[in-house]
Amino acid sequence: MIGVAIQQEARDIVRAMGCREMDNKDWASYFMARMDRLVAIRDNYASHLDPGMARILHRAIFSTYLDLRDLGLGQVALDRIRSGPGSLVGVGEPQD
Repeated sequence: MIGVAIQQEARDIVRAMGCREMDNKDWASYFMARMDRLVAIRDNYASHLDPGMARILHRAIFSTYLDLRDLGLGQVALDRIRSGPGSLVGVGEPQD
């Protein structure tokens, strides 16, 4: 799991700097704030982004979802992704 490897690398850096190590609650708060920020950008500016930047934004949202899923908050993350006018609800779902 890439998210776990990145978290371990970040923990090593924090230890080397002599700072307090983050626990899962800290990581959850960090990634949830990141998700909120990315979803707000998507909802407010998606129509102004060129396709390449929109793709980067959607990948960042997906990456953050994976981090939250690893922390046991996958459903909460999906609920936030699916909220708002820029959501991808229905994309790829079968039509009636």
